[in-house]
Amino acid sequence: MKLPIKSNVCAFCLSLLIFLAAAGSAWGQATARLTGTVKDQSGGAIVGATVTLTNEGTNTSRTTRTDGEGNYLFSLVAVGTYRLTVEHAGFKKNVQSGITLDVNQNGRLDVALELGKRVRSSRCPPPFRRLTRPVRY
Repeated sequence: MKLPIKSNVCAFCLSLLIFLAAAGSAWGQATARLTGTVKDQSGGAIVGATVTLTNEGTNTSRTTRTDGEGNYLFSLVAVGTYRLTVEHAGFKKNVQSGITLDVNQNGRLDVALELGKRVRSSRCPPPFRRLTRPVRY
């Protein structure tokens, strides 16, 4: 049995309305963003520092690197409590926890890294041995 055209149009409009309502709720997700600048103790920007943002509840992480001015950005971050870890060669690792991000919050957290100690490798290459055998032609 065929449905009248009017019923088909109503069914299509109802399906479209349900789809748009579901898509609208997906766009309204509760997110925040976190930005900041990584500098050394003298105020100089640290380029290429690794910045990791970890959700303390789910233990999921996102990682980025600082740009040419030492800036980093995490956008579309789910609301929650986070730990921020900043690392760069020659500097001590900086870890800050208990960072709470709320809905639509534009959080800012600047970090100053301290110079680290030089790490010497305890593994030395074997000494060079000189060959003493005569070369025959």
